[in-house]
Amino acid sequence: MISALIVDDQEAVARTLMSYLEMEGYHAWAVENGAAALASLKKSTPSVVFLDLMLPDMDGIALLSKIKNNNSATKVIAMSGDEALLERASSCSDAVLAKPLKSVEIKKALEKAAVII
Repeated sequence: MISALIVDDQEAVARTLMSYLEMEGYHAWAVENGAAALASLKKSTPSVVFLDLMLPDMDGIALLSKIKNNNSATKVIAMSGDEALLERASSCSDAVLAKPLKSVEIKKALEKAAVII
């Protein structure tokens, strides 16, 4: 089963994304900040991380780099409502996803990151 970690401080976004992924057959779980993401990544290695670039406790771009350096097999889909942040993340992430989220765009991001069921 393909697993997905969602890192987003907006509970509604995380819950919506988790529901979508579970309906599509993924095993998904969510955390609300960068520190919790790093702790979760020490315990398990998800197939894909959906990473909000605007987190309350750390810089999303720095966290993206850390995830890619420490978990090279894990795909990262960067998420933000800020186009400039998505542009910056596009060179080091496997896909980008603009907020607000749309199911068709989530599917496209998963396809681009090559983690589609």
